[in-house]
Amino acid sequence: MDWDAARRWGRTPRLVLETERGRIEVELDLGAAPLTVESMATLAASGALDGSSFHRVVPGFVAQGGDVSGRQGLGGPGYRIPTEPSLQGFERGAIGMASAGPDTEGSQFFLMQGPAWHLDGDYTVFGRVVDGMDVVDRLLQGDRIVHASVEPSG
Repeated sequence: MDWDAARRWGRTPRLVLETERGRIEVELDLGAAPLTVESMATLAASGALDGSSFHRVVPGFVAQGGDVSGRQGLGGPGYRIPTEPSLQGFERGAIGMASAGPDTEGSQFFLMQGPAWHLDGDYTVFGRVVDGMDVVDRLLQGDRIVHASVEPSG
């Protein structure tokens, strides 16, 4: 964990996704998922998420993207981070980490278009959409993240 970066970002930094459909702002929860927030903020700040696509969209359920390998849902950043399950629910607007099983998370994430309580406790919730939910609802398979960035809290 890079505690210096965490101090710079603050407890609730924002992940800003500029997509082909518009801007999405996600308030990240460092307290609930510190390793996930650190990893995703670092990927965004480094430009790794730029140009990646939403390779899976199930209307009313999720929009999934963030495969920085360019393998359309089959890859990731080349490392794994542990699952950080929390009591936060997968309600509309939540952002969670895609997973192939415990401790297999990398860079792929999903934005909830509707509630999915069956995911609670098995996947990492690491924030909530605070602006741009209308953009999340309009995402289509193949839409790209033009630019991702991190804004410190406060």
